[in-house]
Amino acid sequence: MGVRRVARALITVTGASLCGLNVAGVGAAHAADVLKAPGQASGVYLTECPLFGAGFIKLPGTDTCLDLSGSVRSDTVVSNKVLETDPQTSFYARGSIRMDSRTATEYGTLRSYFAFYMYQQTPGSMTLPTGDDDDSGLASGTQIERAFIQFYGLTAGYTLSNFDFSGGLNYYRPRVSLTKTNQLAYTLQLNPALTATVAIEDSYARQTTIDNDVLGFYGSQEVPDVVGQLLYATPVMELQLSGAMHQINPIGDTYDSDLGYAVQAGFSYRFGIPMAGPELMDPSLLDYQLPRLVLSTAYASGAANYLGFDNDVADAVAYAGDYGLSTGWNVMAAYRHPWSRKWRSSISGSYAELDFAAESTMPDLREFQVGANLVYSPVLGLDIGGEFVFIKQNVPYEDSDVDHRMVGRLRVERRF
Repeated sequence: MGVRRVARALITVTGASLCGLNVAGVGAAHAADVLKAPGQASGVYLTECPLFGAGFIKLPGTDTCLDLSGSVRSDTVVSNKVLETDPQTSFYARGSIRMDSRTATEYGTLRSYFAFYMYQQTPGSMTLPTGDDDDSGLASGTQIERAFIQFYGLTAGYTLSNFDFSGGLNYYRPRVSLTKTNQLAYTLQLNPALTATVAIEDSYARQTTIDNDVLGFYGSQEVPDVVGQLLYATPVMELQLSGAMHQINPIGDTYDSDLGYAVQAGFSYRFGIPMAGPELMDPSLLDYQLPRLVLSTAYASGAANYLGFDNDVADAVAYAGDYGLSTGWNVMAAYRHPWSRKWRSSISGSYAELDFAAESTMPDLREFQVGANLVYSPVLGLDIGGEFVFIKQNVPYEDSDVDHRMVGRLRVERRF
C-alpha cells in the first residue's frame, strides 16, 4: 500500500503547488484520518474518504475524492502456428493507470472514471489468443481502457457493454462477448440488489462482415444497438439477463437494412467466507480468496459479435436482394479455487456454434475450448501464473490447414 500512498501524495502536492493551496490546522482528533505528504512544508494534507471505501483520498480544496491505481503485466507465450507468419514464441508487456474520482452530491454520487494503458509486444501476435480484447498486431501502442461519467443512474462514455456478463476466470477469454463500447445508459435501482438498465451503444464495435455482398462490409451507422439488462447482485450471487438489437446496414442501395438480435443469461456464485489474515487488507483482492463459479449462455441471430466472434465471420449472407441471417449460440463455465492464501487455480471452458445461410461461402462453425491455470501470489498485489489453453474447431482457420490452437502462457503481474 506504500506505493499507492506515495503516488497520491505526489499528485496532491503537485496540485497544491500549482494552485497555491495551503491547508493547515488539522487537529489531533483527525490525526488518524489524514496522511501528510512526505517532505512537504506547506501543510497540505491528504484526507481519506471512508464514504467511498479504502484507497480514496480527498483532493485539497474540493469535495472530490480520488482513487489512483494501476498494474504492470508481462506475458511470455508459446503457441503452435496457425499461419506460417505466426511467432511460436511471443512477448507482451503492458502498463495501466486508472483514476476513479467521486463526489457526493444531493442527487447521489457523481463519478468519473478514466483508465488507459500502453503496451509493447512481438509483432504479429494478433493471431495468438492473447486474451485482450483490444491490442492489434502492432509492436506497440496506447489504448483507452475505459472513460465514462456516472450520475443519478446515467452512464455516458466508453466502458463494458451492458449486454456482457463475464469473460471467464482465466487469462484467456473463452468464446463469449466481452466488448467495450461507447454508450449512453440509464440504470434504475429497483431494490438494493436489483437493477434494470437500458442503453444505446455504438454498433460499430459489434459489426463483423456481410457474406456474398459485393463489398462485404457495413455502411455508415444509422441506428445504434439498443441493449437492455436486468441484474440481481449480492456479495455472494449475481444473476443477469440481457438482450440487444443490432442493425445490419450494408454499403450502397443493393440491399435494405435488417435487424439482428441477441439474448444472454449469466450466473455467478461465490462459496464460503473470506480467509482470515493480513493478506485481505485490500478489499479489491477478496474475490481471489473465494471459490467462485461462473456460468453463461447466449443466442444470437444476425449479431455474431454478441457470441464473442470477430470480423472473421459474417452477421448475414446476401442473396437475391435479401439476407439470410447467421444464427448461433454459446455456453461457458468457469471455476476458480483458492488452495491457500498464496495459491489459486482456475479452469474455464466454452462451446459455440455458428450457422450461416445456405448461400454462404463460409462453412458452419463449431468450436470447443478449455483452459486451466495455476497462480502464485507470494506477496500482496503480485501474481506469477502459468496457463495452458486448447482450442479446437471443426474446420481449419482462415488461410490455414490448422484446426486447433495450443497456447502456453507465463504471466507476471503487479497491481498497485
